[in-house]
Amino acid sequence: MKNSFLRLLALLPLLAPPCSAIQLDQPVTLASPGGTYSLNDDYLDAEKVDVQPQATKRVPPIYPAKLKSAKIAGNVLLSFVVDVTGKPTQISAVQSSNEALVKPAVESLTQWRFTPAQKDGHPVACRIQQPFVFGSAPKS
Repeated sequence: MKNSFLRLLALLPLLAPPCSAIQLDQPVTLASPGGTYSLNDDYLDAEKVDVQPQATKRVPPIYPAKLKSAKIAGNVLLSFVVDVTGKPTQISAVQSSNEALVKPAVESLTQWRFTPAQKDGHPVACRIQQPFVFGSAPKS
């Protein structure tokens, strides 16, 4: 009995094809009742989620002292991804009235926390935008 088991074990590599990683040339797309989305995307756009991310912790930006004393106001619009744990990632400035305000806005946003977006009842990463206003923002 032991010998036949060992012979079968020796034949196993011949019977089973070797396993290897699958390289995907095309994005994998999942179909769901709410539409389709790609597994290869790092995030979903805000309009493709069922539940938007919600801020649970907000930290106000630090207004640079030189700009504040000179009464230089401005605004910054940041685009970022809220990951599945609720942390903002991939932060970038979309628009800024003063480059000196971008760094404090980004530093503030890195401390924020969110409930993650949801798609089909599961948390998903989602790209959203957040404006930051310093002083009396200039009118557009």
